[in-house]
Amino acid sequence: MTRSHRRTDRKERHGIAAPQTGPGADRDASTSNYLSDATVGAAVQARCIRGDITINSRPPLRITPRQLPRGPARLVDRATERSALDGMPADATIVITGPGGSGKTALALAWLQQIADRYPDGQLFADMRGYSIDGPIAPARILGEWLRALGITPEHVPEGLDEREALFRSLTAERRLVVVIDNAASGDQVQRLMPGSGCLVVITTRRRLRGLVMAGARLLALGPLDEPSALKLLDLIIGAERREAETAAALELVHACGRLPLPLCVSAATLATHPDWQITSLTSGSTSPDPDPDDGAMTAFDSAYNALPDETRRAYRLLIHNPGNDITPGSAAALLGRTVEAATDRMEQLVEARLMDEESGRYFFHDVVAEHARATAQECGSHDDSATALTRHAYWYLRMAAASARAIIGARWYLGAVFTAPPIVQITEATALDWLEKERYNLAAVAEAACKRGQYAVAWQIAEAMWPLFVRHRHSDLWVLTYELGHQAARAAGDPEAEARMLQGQASAALNRHDFAHAAGLADQALELARMTGHRHAEGTSLEQLGLTFLGLRQSLVASEHFHAAREIYRGLEDERGAAIMTRHLGEAALEAELYEEAIKHLIEADGWFAQQPEEGYLRSRCLGPLGRAYRIAGRLDDARTALDAALELARATGAHQQQAELLEELAEVAVDLGQSEIAHRHLREAYAIYEGLRAPEADRIAQRLTPTDND
Repeated sequence: MTRSHRRTDRKERHGIAAPQTGPGADRDASTSNYLSDATVGAAVQARCIRGDITINSRPPLRITPRQLPRGPARLVDRATERSALDGMPADATIVITGPGGSGKTALALAWLQQIADRYPDGQLFADMRGYSIDGPIAPARILGEWLRALGITPEHVPEGLDEREALFRSLTAERRLVVVIDNAASGDQVQRLMPGSGCLVVITTRRRLRGLVMAGARLLALGPLDEPSALKLLDLIIGAERREAETAAALELVHACGRLPLPLCVSAATLATHPDWQITSLTSGSTSPDPDPDDGAMTAFDSAYNALPDETRRAYRLLIHNPGNDITPGSAAALLGRTVEAATDRMEQLVEARLMDEESGRYFFHDVVAEHARATAQECGSHDDSATALTRHAYWYLRMAAASARAIIGARWYLGAVFTAPPIVQITEATALDWLEKERYNLAAVAEAACKRGQYAVAWQIAEAMWPLFVRHRHSDLWVLTYELGHQAARAAGDPEAEARMLQGQASAALNRHDFAHAAGLADQALELARMTGHRHAEGTSLEQLGLTFLGLRQSLVASEHFHAAREIYRGLEDERGAAIMTRHLGEAALEAELYEEAIKHLIEADGWFAQQPEEGYLRSRCLGPLGRAYRIAGRLDDARTALDAALELARATGAHQQQAELLEELAEVAVDLGQSEIAHRHLREAYAIYEGLRAPEADRIAQRLTPTDND
């Protein structure tokens, strides 16, 4: 939880961070001083300032995203269209429209990669999945991802869609930036994603989006390839000699595919993987020069599918049931009920047949191919036990998420049978966090699909397993949505213990957003359920959350009462870790209340327990940080430096970069009090470098206290 206020003291200089608190017993998010989520520029807030103030103006931190996917391996002709694109203004909004499979995205990416150096501020890309069976992706989610890509830290991404839209326009105004909106479903969806002036925007869609065109967007309609270009594409895949040996059949195949690149590539790939086949084996003998493009595409996909081995056809039918955006070999193996090696082999065969795509080890269907795969799966449904496959798949995701959660925060108490079973894999903390990060949207999709099938325990336990990801990387929107879904699942299951746990997850998300009133209401509901079920751990957690809520509202006395009550519960459960965390919170509350000796007493007690737990280096650092600050305010500068040095060493050992920077700031204040200005500047320069590397807004605060040379 990042609190929106800070306590000053007689010795305090502007820019010193207050102690951290967090929305749960396992996390601590920085306390910071800020004016608003979108404040840009220098500001000073202080009670007492000694000496001169120098504010060095510098532009906001600018991140250069590079999000364009790989371009096509082959792109034939389209000379007319490329020439039209070359003639567009540098800050145009371009709508590339055409039927599915006509190569809209391929053309856009090939062209943009040639001119990327004209846009030094980078590229943003989003596949809106406008024609997915699950519906398009919400603009709020895309804007959240783009804002983070532009350097906005998760806690400063606005909650509302309107606020995100406004901040995005402000950040992109006058930048030389490329924005690609792929597979757009409607003009309304796109309007929310439009950047500020000066950017190049490229939109691909099957529709003409007349509203955008009427507002000034440039329309480029993409039709089928001309006959020579279509034959050239065929030559590139199967060879000119083979094509020339069956010129009439090749022409028939080209027209059967509607002269569209995607179905033609699929047909050519089928021939390439079957060198003994004649081209006539894929033609129907039709003499129609231009059949319906959709019919041509489906015919090409049918031919490619029928040419596959039985096991690969089965994979094609089952993989389309994957609820997420993409699939990895591990999750595909669970869905197919095969080994990872076998699943990878099947997907590689589908890639070779152009029925799947692959990017960085993740596999997915083109939206047009997905329509064929769904129709094929429905037609052959009696041959596949898709329900069993989906159940197997969901439990694999759940077990992987649970193993990851335990690898990241193993000592936390978790609710759910999956957390007491042996983990499916043994992985490191870093690997586990990376896996959760990459799979977060797939996990949410699997949980939603499981809930729809009535597998409520799977749905809410996935939410429980995603807790470490949310407290480390925030992802505020997904945090809220996942725990709301988990809460619905727990209620549908009639499980009040799970319902309480899901309410606690929502309360933590509200604390993360500084919505203290909402957090208090959720924590109160969770507390009532915990007491009704007699779940003492849940009761302690709810009391802690209420304490953190009151601490955020600067009601330190009421906060302390809740921390005391929670600590008594943890002691009764013989949960020493939970009790130690509550003792630390009591120290933070006392520090907030300017009861420095009491704060020191509590923080020393908490540190004494964490010092005996080698695996709790991060939480010990969180005790020593506020302890050092309390020592400094009390005038015990040597003790302050000792505590802060130890905290910094632990923060470095556990890779807690944000914590390192905060401790360096506090060490700089100690050095100032000791008259060691050179050491103070060294600490501030190091803190600045860390914040800059983290793309954290605190870098601006430190920059205000350094000379221009220091910032270089």
